[in-house]
Amino acid sequence: MVLFYVKNCLSFNFIIRGSALQAINITYGYSRDHRPDLKQFLIQLICSGDGDIPIFFKSASGNQTDSSSFGQIAVDSKKQIEVDSLILADAALYTEDNIKLMSKMTWLCRVPGTVKSAQFLVANTAESEFVKSELSGYSFGVKNITYGGIEQRWLVVQSQARKKSDLEKLAKKITKAEEKNKIDLKKLSQERFACEADAIKVTAQESGVNRSVTRLKWRKLVPELVVRPDLLSG
Repeated sequence: MVLFYVKNCLSFNFIIRGSALQAINITYGYSRDHRPDLKQFLIQLICSGDGDIPIFFKSASGNQTDSSSFGQIAVDSKKQIEVDSLILADAALYTEDNIKLMSKMTWLCRVPGTVKSAQFLVANTAESEFVKSELSGYSFGVKNITYGGIEQRWLVVQSQARKKSDLEKLAKKITKAEEKNKIDLKKLSQERFACEADAIKVTAQESGVNRSVTRLKWRKLVPELVVRPDLLSG
């Protein structure tokens, strides 16, 4: 059974009488209804993946964050529902604390792009490591990773449509940078130097045009000695 975690924010106008203790706080928090001016409380649901049937319910304070609660909700639901299930949630589930809480459970979620291991794999997974998916336009690479002391299987997913879009954006950035580089290099090329050492020293300076040239993002500046006999003084 696949279980989906769902969270809804509800805002109400109400009057509270008496001084009874409350288990949750009805307060301001992130509003999915785009109404940060209203106080709210949260309804946390776990639904079945084969019909969206609610099978676990829990109320929470209006300012509770997803990442601080996902793991505990999964554990609490498992105590009440004894079924062989897979917990499916978004990237807010993926924190070291939540992973440790769910060490004996089966779960699936996206790894946040802020995790350094994920950033490294996205940037360094070779094209030869990707396997074509049955879903048209996608491929994936399988990696065994230990994070938070828990061994996991990660999938690095590549979208051909996204790849094409990213390459087009990169080409535009390179073209724009090239145009600026040409202007900066033209200004620098008009300068004259008494010797090769002076020229290298000036191109290494961190100011003005020289700074722009020495920090070329898509090109490497290689000094070249050019002697102009017609400019040499006797």
